Amino acid sequence: MSNSWHEIHEHLMRDSSTLGFQHEFDSIRRHHPALSRFHDPAGLLDALHHNAATADDKNALLRALIEAAQADGTEADCALTLMLLALWPGMDAIFRRATCRQVGSVGEVSSEVLARATEAIRCLDLNRVNRIAATILRNVERDLIRARRREVAVQKLHVAFDLSDAAANPIAAEPQASPERLHRDLVRLVGADST
Repeated sequence: MSNSWHEIHEHLMRDSSTLGFQHEFDSIRRHHPALSRFHDPAGLLDALHHNAATADDKNALLRALIEAAQADGTEADCALTLMLLALWPGMDAIFRRATCRQVGSVGEVSSEVLARATEAIRCLDLNRVNRIAATILRNVERDLIRARRREVAVQKLHVAFDLSDAAANPIAAEPQASPERLHRDLVRLVGADST
């Protein structure tokens, strides 16, 4: 596992264990009854990761965190951090698959997974989603793969254009030049894709 990916997780865990974070979590608990039974972030994460809670119960907890993450105020960042930690096992799997597929450098994949997950959490329409974790994780991986495919397609279309070759063989502006000659010069400068 990448040091940067590991460091992101360590940073999130460290942030979630501060006294200020606990105060923000307490505020979230007061506004979201689904979270009220948890006295600290670790208990909530334990319930989401290890507890024998039903899928519906976990979904209700994630829904409350999403609502808090999308609200204004300091609690939004606390809820976002908790959502990222709650989704970490799935994000870690996406990270590992993406690095195995060589979707990008390790640092790029780390940044992309984190950024896409953050965006998905902040923008998720709770009225259109049944299973929050599965939806976010599928969207993150799908968007990551699509972005990579677009990048590869652009690279394939890119034709190396040698400026020194173009300067050595300039096309003279000849109003009477035949279309065939212009086409031949264009193919020589740009390549076969010029047609």
